Amino acid sequence: MNFHKFLALSIVPLFFLIIQITTIYDYGINWDNPLHFNRGQAYLNYFLTGEKNYLKLPKYPPLTGASDYRDIRGNDSILFVNSKPSRIEASQSAYKKSYYQSDVFNFEYFQASDSGHPPVNGILSAITNDIFYQKLGILDDVAGYQIAIIISSFLLVLAVSIFVFLNFGFTASVVSVIFLSFYPLFFAESQFNIKDPVEASFFGLTIISFYFGATKRSPSLILAAAIFGGLAVGTKFNALFIPFVLIPWFGHYIYRNKKVGYFLKGKTKAIDYKIIIVLLLSPLIALSLLYITWPYLWTNPLQNLLNVLIYYKEIGTGVSDSLKPFLFYGWNTYPLIWLIFTTPVPVLAFCILGIAVSLRRLYRKETGAEKNSIYALVLLWFLVPLLRVSIPGSNIYGGVRQIMEIVPAIAVLSGIGASYLVNMPIQKSKTVRFMLIFLVLASMVFVIGENLSIHPNENVYFNQIAGGLSGAKRMNIPSWGSSFGNTYMQGVAWLNDNAPANAKLGLPIGNMVNIPRTRLRKDIDFSNDNFSGFTMEGEYEIELAHDYSPKEWFSYQYLERFLVPVYQVNVQGVPILKIWKNDLAHAKTGYGRERSLRVDKYHYKDGKMLIELAKPLNLTRLYISNQEAGCKPKFDGSLSLSLNGKNFRQEPETLAYPQMSANKLGINPDKTFFFLFPGKEARFILITGVDNVSCLADGSEVTVFYLDNLGDIAVGK
Repeated sequence: MNFHKFLALSIVPLFFLIIQITTIYDYGINWDNPLHFNRGQAYLNYFLTGEKNYLKLPKYPPLTGASDYRDIRGNDSILFVNSKPSRIEASQSAYKKSYYQSDVFNFEYFQASDSGHPPVNGILSAITNDIFYQKLGILDDVAGYQIAIIISSFLLVLAVSIFVFLNFGFTASVVSVIFLSFYPLFFAESQFNIKDPVEASFFGLTIISFYFGATKRSPSLILAAAIFGGLAVGTKFNALFIPFVLIPWFGHYIYRNKKVGYFLKGKTKAIDYKIIIVLLLSPLIALSLLYITWPYLWTNPLQNLLNVLIYYKEIGTGVSDSLKPFLFYGWNTYPLIWLIFTTPVPVLAFCILGIAVSLRRLYRKETGAEKNSIYALVLLWFLVPLLRVSIPGSNIYGGVRQIMEIVPAIAVLSGIGASYLVNMPIQKSKTVRFMLIFLVLASMVFVIGENLSIHPNENVYFNQIAGGLSGAKRMNIPSWGSSFGNTYMQGVAWLNDNAPANAKLGLPIGNMVNIPRTRLRKDIDFSNDNFSGFTMEGEYEIELAHDYSPKEWFSYQYLERFLVPVYQVNVQGVPILKIWKNDLAHAKTGYGRERSLRVDKYHYKDGKMLIELAKPLNLTRLYISNQEAGCKPKFDGSLSLSLNGKNFRQEPETLAYPQMSANKLGINPDKTFFFLFPGKEARFILITGVDNVSCLADGSEVTVFYLDNLGDIAVGK
């Protein structure tokens, strides 16, 4: 390929890169990112300096509010309490420290306690943070990490552009690259998802490098594939399924094209040891990269690797209750349905056509390896990730982001379909050909427009087949509207512009790390224990509003039932984030003064406590006080409500769950058990798990709080 062709094929990928960089501050962070940032910095710091902590670096400048390790009850994590911070004040050093160079999550912590996904992506993001934030200062702290995701996605888009052009022509290349770049999930999450787009990029680069290495008999390209494979498996173990794509394809390539002498050199027929050696060493090279970049494996390789495999088994097998309706003879149809509902309609249509064309051409008698085996490769690239999460016993959650490596294959198949349509041999009329070209161009414009219409919330996209996001919500498709934390940033921007000076802020459900602290206005007091519930101290609460079970918790239900949001992020009329101000001025009509009632009628049996009220009440609180020294106010167990004393419905939180800080309620947490309700109507309260040392033992003082008339609250306005 000459330079001019390469330059032409780089135009759309460069356009993608420019758009991604210029919109980088429109997006937030994935809720998994902070720990990956912490780990990447910890390992990079060790690789560069040999230091296992940050004691030689200055402290991070103090922020307003609590640490990120405080829960809703006001308790700090024991890891934070026991951490050893630097004694060097920020003002004493010119070093520009990242917020995520954590004294809690340092090398010592991760080498001993790491597991889950591998760290390559985090290390790469720490490198870009060091360059673009700490040294050059041209990006902020968060963007310094997330530019690594954009760069990896750009490399994939560029590789797809070249790969498709050389195999299927210019039309297919342009269509594939446009559809890949603006596939809503890929476009959005290339900004902030530190795992899946990175893994998808290295997954795709491995396949493309190996294809060219095998067909051109190039040991250097096969070696490049091994390195990309190592980076892929070092990001997520999804990459362990790459051999299920490449080995069948390579066998097909040799068999269909009669490459009996593939491992022999040209005319001499001597054995080509270079090809053989690099093929045999490729898996070892990839796994060596995993080991070298993951210090967690150094201390006890076999046991710690087994721990990781157990983690993947736990998250990758078994079917959750929400997905059981999607089972068909044991096969999980959820990922396929999600793809049908979230792929832009033109991409979906061209992809289906591309699959049909590929199957038809797969066994056509063509000359040259690339003429038919290439279709086998693309089909395997599409099928293997999909089958991995569809076969009986497999599991997937949160849409299809966990198989994002399928998106490039969808784009390539779409390009094949579009190219076939434009170049169909049956065309006789120039008018027909022009109309087909116009259809393809209009489809690309349409896909770009779909992204623009919901920017920067592209990863909650549902197409017209699903009826948009509102249709997905109506059908109750699991994980509809989930932005995986991205949307918080839009709420932060609103708070920065509208919250009064020294305002208080909290999250009713999420962890504090979900909010990028460095982008929050400096005077805002951010702490999850700011939540004041019924005492209404005027704090702001911000939370995602998509489909997930924690929305049933008291902390969220209280806000949803009793308060009018001051700000919402809506996509196609569906709220995906809300901000509330917890004061009387923003209470719904019907919210009034709580009343309290002392209850004398309760009894115990078989470790259970049954409280009976004289009539049904709209419950808000339950206090059970006991002056017995050393009683346990919180313990494992459950609480259920009933109107008739027969049919009980269990509350979503366990008794040990910290619904909010006892100090905010003005009660002594060592003497009083409390449980909170969002105005739920009940006459009977059943508590399980009661024992002799709990504060619910015989002789306790029981008080319930309730609201007389819920008004608009009762009808959900």
